[in-house]
Formats: sequence, C-alpha cells, structure tokens
Amino acid sequence: MDALNRLSQVPPHQTVVAPLHSIYAQKQQKNEGLGTITKSCSIVDLKGKIYDKDKAREYRKSTTQLKERAGEILYVPNQKKQHRVCACGKCRIDGTAPVSVRYNATKEMASYSNLQWCGSVWLCPDCSYRITQERKKELSDAMKACRDKRLHVSMLTLTVPHYLGDDLRTLLKKMSKAKHALWTNRNSSGYFAENFPMVGHITATEVKYSDNNGWHPHYHILIFTEIKYDQEDIDLIQDELYDLWAEKCVKVGLGKPSKAHGLNLKVGSKDEILADYISKWGLAEEMTQAHQKIGKKNRQSLTPWEILDLSRMEASTKDKYGHLFSVYASAFKGRRQLFWSKGLKELLKVADKSDEQLANEHSQDEPQDEPQDEVFEDMISLSEQDWWAICFHRLRVEFLELVETDIKANGINTDFKAIKELLWNLKYPSDPLGSFGVEGCPLTHDL
Repeated sequence: MDALNRLSQVPPHQTVVAPLHSIYAQKQQKNEGLGTITKSCSIVDLKGKIYDKDKAREYRKSTTQLKERAGEILYVPNQKKQHRVCACGKCRIDGTAPVSVRYNATKEMASYSNLQWCGSVWLCPDCSYRITQERKKELSDAMKACRDKRLHVSMLTLTVPHYLGDDLRTLLKKMSKAKHALWTNRNSSGYFAENFPMVGHITATEVKYSDNNGWHPHYHILIFTEIKYDQEDIDLIQDELYDLWAEKCVKVGLGKPSKAHGLNLKVGSKDEILADYISKWGLAEEMTQAHQKIGKKNRQSLTPWEILDLSRMEASTKDKYGHLFSVYASAFKGRRQLFWSKGLKELLKVADKSDEQLANEHSQDEPQDEPQDEVFEDMISLSEQDWWAICFHRLRVEFLELVETDIKANGINTDFKAIKELLWNLKYPSDPLGSFGVEGCPLTHDL
C-alpha cells in the first residue's frame, strides 16, 4: 500500500460521525500495562502496577509530536515511496472499514482502532515502545530458560574511539567487521573456545551523540555460558579479550580502543545483568522520562530521541539536529534492535518475530489495556474525509483529548456535540456553524 497517497479507502459518501446506539463493553486479553508511574491520578491494576492518566496522556502527546517531526525530517518531496514512519498511525488496516474511536472507561483514555503501525524501532517512538516491551518479554523468557538449563549470563560492552566529524554509517560498518572478526578469526575464536566457551549471545547496538566527540556507537552483548566464572577469572578474561578487540579494530581501520573504555566484561545475577542490559539500549524503554525540558538534556550524551526532540525547536528540518537525525536514520536503516546468535532462540524456546510483527500484533489494543478494563469499542466512526482532515491538521491527539473531555463531562452516552462541531469546522472553515447552525450540525451528510 502507498501509505502516503492513500490514508484510507473508505467510500467518500459515508457517515461523518456515528456514535453507536448499542455500545458494548469488551474485556481485553492484553497482559502488558504501560507501567511504572507514580502520581496522584492513578489506578492500580491486577499486577500491582500503578497507572497514571496524566503521564499516559503526556506520553501519547510527546510520542505523537516526535513521530510527526520524524516524518517531516525523513519526507522526500516528489518521491512516491516514503519512509514508513511518515504514515505511521494514519493508514487503515482494513481499507474498507473506517477508523473508529474506542474508549477505555477504566483508564479514561480514548484511542483509535483499524490503524497500521510502521514497526520502526529506531525512528518511531510509538513503535519503539511497543517493540521494546515485547523484546523485554523475550529476554525475560530467555532468562527463565537459562535457569532451567543451568546456564550463566555475563554482559560484554564493546566501543571504539570516535571523533567529531566521523561518519556514523562508516563507523557502524567498521565496528560490525571488527565484531565479526572477534567471533570468527582463528586466534580469537580459539581463545573463546578454550577460555570462555559460549552457548550463544545477544547483541544490542546503542548510539549517542556529543557536540564534542560526535557519534558514539557501541555494542552491549549478553553472553550465555555453561561455566560460572568468578570475578578474578572475569578480570583476566577481560584483559585478554581487550587485546583481541583492539587488534580487530586496528585491522579494519578504526582507532585503537583505550583499555579503560574499549571493552568491559561484567558478571552478576541474571536479574541484575538483564536490568543493566535493557537500561543501556538507549531506545524508548522509558519514554515517559525521555521527554524532559530541553535545558535538562545532557548535550554531551544525547540519545536519538533527544536529538529528535531538540530538532522540534529548529526552523528547518535541515538544521543541525534535524540533519543529525536524518544521518542516524540512514545509518540504522535495516538494522535489528537485537541480534541473536544462530540457534539461541531455538535453544531457549523464544519465538522469532520481526519488529513490524510485534508493532502490529496488538494494533487493535492499546498498550495500557488490561484484562479487567472496561473498554467500549466503536464509540465514533470516522469517514475518509474526517480522518484526512484530522491528520492534515495534526489533531490526532487533540481529537482524542476532546473525546475524553466530552465523555467525562456528559457521560458515556454523550451525543459528541463538540466532536461534530470540530469536524464540521475542519472541513468547512467558510461555514463554521453549518447550514443548520450549531445545534443543527448533522450527524450525517453527503460529502
């Protein structure tokens, strides 16, 4: 589907706003909540997690704004095929059905259904959050399997010298070659086999940016072994692995890493290692904390989301931070969030799913839905023209906020008068009150 040229395929002569008279509650089967928030306006779910409505709304608004900005930066005029993030959350899953609004009465949150997600873990904060939550579950399942198989886990961090002006794509390619050589070259593979035999490994790639030192890509690698090593052994192995890593880096044209920062090998409990590993992803693991005021950001260690956030203050998408995000997007195109060594997923009984599959797997359910929540489906059905107008004016979040305000003020059986007025004004700005006046804005009319 050409996502940008066809936001939907609903026939043009259709209901503009259609609140259903027979609204029904439907229990959801989603197990994962939004998570770990503690403010005054909150709900405790069955798992004991605290759900904060204000934080959830702030997250929704922030991620939508960042997604819109990413689309602006990556949009190429007069090009038929655009990046998927440009149309994320705008295109319909079923082109013959309308976009509809659902309402979680327990959480007092509205959301859209029948929409596709781009599945970009690197460029879309919304999809990144969804995918990251599922990847965390995969790693948690892998750790449980490790306990059953009596395997042990350590974390290896690899980095290289980096300087302002270095090309990110070139850095990543050279680092990838050096890492591949570390696993496969005769001297290093022989060392692993004899001194640190691995059952398998999982690699996560992280990158940050500094105004002083440019791009800083590095690897965090979970290593699974049958042998449990004590700290004295780990210290010795770390020193010897550093020599091998430094040799590989120099051979592929990188600078020699420092002994203090080039390689680090850490052991601990499985839970400690897992928590530390996830915290270093640099993705959308803690989206509700990532969007702070610009002045609080550490300009010497910016994540891609912080770069994208800073670009929102710029006049042009070609300015400094917009350009940096574009460079980052190009360099990470086609890369995976996590790379599992061959056979490891099968050994630990973890399903193999793509990022796009994970992003769209539960596209009808919002991340905050819990099985005990009371959810009303199809509260409002939006015609093609309605949905186009909402997207064109960038009011996807504001529209949901208006739905929530209307229901809070008038109850679940509201007539959505404010919604009808908004849609009428968006489509017919020269006739803001409609031919029937405010009170007579029709529920349906020919487009």
